[in-house]
Amino acid sequence: MSAHQGEETVKEPLRSPLAIKADASESLRVTRERHRRGEDPFRVVQGLSQAIDGILRQIFLEAFGDAQNRVALVAVGGYGRRELCPHSDVDLLFLRDRLAPEGRIEKLVRLLWDGGFQLGHSVRSPAECFRFMADDAITASTLLENRYLIGSRPLYDRFLATAVNRYRKRHGESFAQAKIEQLRASISGEGRTIYVLEPHLKDGSCCLRDIQRVLWIENIRKQVGTFEDLERSDAFSREDVAGLRDAYGFYLRVRCELHFTAGLKLDILERDSLPEIARRLGYSEQPREAAEKLLADYFRHASSTYRFLRYYLETGTRGQRFLSKLAHKFLGGGAPPSLFVEKKVLFPRDELRDVSTGEEVMDIFLLAHREDVVLSESICDIIRRKIRASEVDLERSLSVYARLVEILRGRRNVGRVIKSLYEAGVLSRLIPEFQGLEGLVNFDGHHQFTVDEHTLRALEELDRVEAGAADVPGEFRAIFGEIESHLALRVAMLLHDIGKGMRGASHTVSGDKAAVIICERMGLDAGTTDTVKFLVYHHLKLFEVSEKRDFTEERVIESFAKLVGDEERLKMLYLLTYVDIRAVGPGTWTAWKGVQLHELYERTLRRLHTGAIEGQSIEEVLAGTRLAEDDRRRIVEHCARIGGSYALEIVPERMLDHIRLAGEFRATQEAQVDFEAFLGYSEITVCCRDRPHLFADLAGVLFAEGFNLLAARIFSSDDGLALDTFYVEVADGVRIDMGKRIHRVRDRLRRIDRKEIVVEDLIRQWVKTYRFRRMQPTGPSVYPPRVTFDNEASRECTVIDVSARDRPGLLYDLAQALSRLGLDVRTAKVSTLTDRARDSFYVVESDGAKISSAARVKEVERTLLREAQGGSSILSPKAPP
Repeated sequence: MSAHQGEETVKEPLRSPLAIKADASESLRVTRERHRRGEDPFRVVQGLSQAIDGILRQIFLEAFGDAQNRVALVAVGGYGRRELCPHSDVDLLFLRDRLAPEGRIEKLVRLLWDGGFQLGHSVRSPAECFRFMADDAITASTLLENRYLIGSRPLYDRFLATAVNRYRKRHGESFAQAKIEQLRASISGEGRTIYVLEPHLKDGSCCLRDIQRVLWIENIRKQVGTFEDLERSDAFSREDVAGLRDAYGFYLRVRCELHFTAGLKLDILERDSLPEIARRLGYSEQPREAAEKLLADYFRHASSTYRFLRYYLETGTRGQRFLSKLAHKFLGGGAPPSLFVEKKVLFPRDELRDVSTGEEVMDIFLLAHREDVVLSESICDIIRRKIRASEVDLERSLSVYARLVEILRGRRNVGRVIKSLYEAGVLSRLIPEFQGLEGLVNFDGHHQFTVDEHTLRALEELDRVEAGAADVPGEFRAIFGEIESHLALRVAMLLHDIGKGMRGASHTVSGDKAAVIICERMGLDAGTTDTVKFLVYHHLKLFEVSEKRDFTEERVIESFAKLVGDEERLKMLYLLTYVDIRAVGPGTWTAWKGVQLHELYERTLRRLHTGAIEGQSIEEVLAGTRLAEDDRRRIVEHCARIGGSYALEIVPERMLDHIRLAGEFRATQEAQVDFEAFLGYSEITVCCRDRPHLFADLAGVLFAEGFNLLAARIFSSDDGLALDTFYVEVADGVRIDMGKRIHRVRDRLRRIDRKEIVVEDLIRQWVKTYRFRRMQPTGPSVYPPRVTFDNEASRECTVIDVSARDRPGLLYDLAQALSRLGLDVRTAKVSTLTDRARDSFYVVESDGAKISSAARVKEVERTLLREAQGGSSILSPKAPP
């Protein structure tokens, strides 16, 4: 009988997709109840796997009838090891022989999809499985974890013999080596760390996948594939395996809750979901404290896993007698007899029993610094154990601190040595205040890492500046070479966030006091201590002024220069600010931030050198150019019409472009738009008739064209002409030529002037086209929005600072609110690091005055807070589509 004829004798599946979906939903309901009762997470996912097993077996029987001897259904991957999380893919292998009813398999797969299953499936013969495993390590990983469900048992046995076992023999060691390299890249690759505020529970460093890699390696090499097997193995201590299993169970539990709360497969613990996830997991504290406690538990398990994996990669085991495996290795030059170097890693030759003083411990780190080698986890573990057992005293010893100072004063990879001191538990003994930073979460929206990880990364970034890394702007390498006291700079970098570990006062206020105490404890001289205190207290100042303040105003530069005092401190502050931003996380340093900081630095440096801000009239500036006399005359007349700070801010060559735009507008009475592209951002200038709501409309049009607004300068001439300059970056990721975007901006502004369209319709259309609504954050922010007012920063304007969780359209909503309030925006500056926006608006009342009355301040504050929370946003889910 042919396969086709065989299919005709089989009954159609009895169940409908709705019935299958109902069975699966009931399985999820039961699983959710067990999970929420706090049952062991391994039993929870195993129970769900077992429930799905039953559903699949029944459907298989109905679908294949007497053709079951031609097909075997096999669970593979995570489902194969009975670790099915609520909305994870159900990974299936349909094993078939050459007479298998292919049509029936296709119908069964469609039925499962229609029934709501998220499948990861393949249909292969045993021989095909081997070929695919040999060609692709991911397929091999999936198929090595397999479990027979139903169907032809002989076919499954043939799969084990001709695919799985054959692969183990022929490719097992290369598979294990590949997993070792993946493991090494995961825990020590560039940009990888456990100390992230939004951990990926499956693929993050030291999370589920990394632990699975250990089990895969041990399984392929020693047939030891479970935690129970590892405990029975001589290579691993029961304590270490128990810690690894506890971490794995914690990750599973949190992952299950993420799936249940989101209603879909979500493996990233996003910061805005933290309070809700923590509450559902039984953390009873207030939302912020509960979120911090949940992350603290995550970091505790991730740290334990990290130490296990480092040891595992160094030794191939995690047992107590691992050192004997390395005792025969080559002794590196410069190392004492108790230590040796191999492949740029420093190992202990024995248990370092002779190390009993803090000086001897610090000498190990000095050796690592001098030889430019990495400390092994073996050494770090020994030192940690000696510290815990009080076998060495690291405190109250000037000679110990002198060694720390020697490291900080040195060159080449200082940050790496300090990180080793931290991982070995030494740094927190030398600087007890640092303990408050360990695993400390900072929900200010500016950081992607914990405070301790951010600090250590900042020191490593400083090393990259010193080394002249390719992606470091050359001016910072030059400034580093000009700074006299690298010790003060590094100590300030180490302590710049020390105040965050102290509850109560502002972290800069408490931090500078702690810094003084620590410097005195380290034996630093008064001059170095005073510099460190200054840098710690003011380490945010340069960034804040560059991002929030209009530093074209004389009083801003004058005040900042007076604060800094001298050129050496300015250079230190500039370099510290660059390193601090780079250490926040990938992508936080941008060309625009660089331009802003550089301009503020240069203006302040000029002020310190000459005692003047600018000091030149427009005529004097023009005298130093090669412009024609007629062009100079036109520029002087143009500046006289606009007034204000225009002549100080815009270079003469750009003024000629503005004069051209103004002439075209006056001739046509239609909005004119021009742009100039720079590295990482563009400058867009709009010339049109000045009117109420203009800034909000322009911000909305630019948003609807896919631009992210970085800053804006608004100028008006004495004849009612508006000349507004916007600094933008393309944010929508759509590949559209810049010239085409500018043409559309110009066309839309003209249609708005003719009242053919309104800005809100443009934004709604853009949201509909690019489906941006689903990208909006949901749930309450850990930190609510904040609005502050400053009438001293500007001579003419009130400065309003708005800090809020960033979201699409936030700036437009705030601009609309200011317009409705009758406030005229003169300057806007936008700052975003990670998910927190800080927008600053220079505004005046309709009569040109500052905001003065307390009642008016309250009115503006209430309105802006409502908009920051998305109260009337077009993009709000409550708004009409």
